[in-house]
Amino acid sequence: MARLLHAGRLVALACLALAGCFPSIPRGNGSDAGSLFDVGLADLGVDFDTGLTTAPPDGSDDANAGSGSGHHDLPVPTMAEVSASVLVPACGDCHISQTLGNLWLEPNAALRDRLLASSLQAAPMPLVTPGDLDASYLWRKVEGSHLTAGGLGEAMPLGRAALTEAQTDLLRRWIEGGAPP
Repeated sequence: MARLLHAGRLVALACLALAGCFPSIPRGNGSDAGSLFDVGLADLGVDFDTGLTTAPPDGSDDANAGSGSGHHDLPVPTMAEVSASVLVPACGDCHISQTLGNLWLEPNAALRDRLLASSLQAAPMPLVTPGDLDASYLWRKVEGSHLTAGGLGEAMPLGRAALTEAQTDLLRRWIEGGAPP
């Protein structure tokens, strides 16, 4: 979000400068004449020589704004939300009505405890390690990297469509957010 606001300010300043709205003023060191447009770019963290962004205007480190889920401002989902939106619709046919792979995902009070337990396929790796996707076997099964973690079998869900982007994002945010109840 900060990067989007940053880009919007740059566009607005560029439009105003092209319209000739800024008079010439001396630069901070007094050596050259510049414009308020130049001062605005400096305030926004733009290097005058390269035109590249050097830092966000609010002083925060926005270098990783596009990495990860990109949803840092969204709330961490609850176990109930993950169960209702991901586990039941995508996994329920095999892991609720049946208990394939010794994994039972029935949405009840003990579901989170079962997910925090050690996986049977890649023991002692837990199915879910709160805050750590790479150490969560459930995530690796969904992502398809379970074999590199010492796991077995196929990626999940088996014989069905992969999780939607929204389902994957919800599961990711829940695990990264500490897998709250």
